[in-house]
Amino acid sequence: MTKINALGAIRLLTKAVAEKGTDYVDPGSNDGGQGCKYLILDEGPGEFYPSCIVGHAIFYKYSQDRSFLDEVYGYNEDGLSTWGDRPFNEIFTRFALEVLIQAQREQDQGHTWGKALSEAVDYMGRNQDMIDHPVDDYIGVDAKPLAGVASKA
Repeated sequence: MTKINALGAIRLLTKAVAEKGTDYVDPGSNDGGQGCKYLILDEGPGEFYPSCIVGHAIFYKYSQDRSFLDEVYGYNEDGLSTWGDRPFNEIFTRFALEVLIQAQREQDQGHTWGKALSEAVDYMGRNQDMIDHPVDDYIGVDAKPLAGVASKA
């Protein structure tokens, strides 16, 4: 499996914010993220759909990989900071995980997804020395919304 780097993670987050809106607040985030889930399972058809901002990022890339979504669903209660020793570190580079942690932390504090994206972009900018080599730029997400969405937060 090809790893997604920090820029790829930002692009996936940007797609989530473009879909939900910069002012969207995850309803499960108001209690420090305790109600936030990466994925929700619709028992009727047995299909997953994304919930939190990172869940959306994962879903955009892996929606067709049922076994991987089953695995993600199993970690719904775990924070992103525990992913380093989990299979998730096989899909994201170390710096990409840190960027996602910044976005998730903002969301879990009850902030808008626009602010979560802005913080992730700012974190990446403040830590240029950590930027990893482009392993997977995730070209499938249009990069054009990046500047517009991040600047609105």
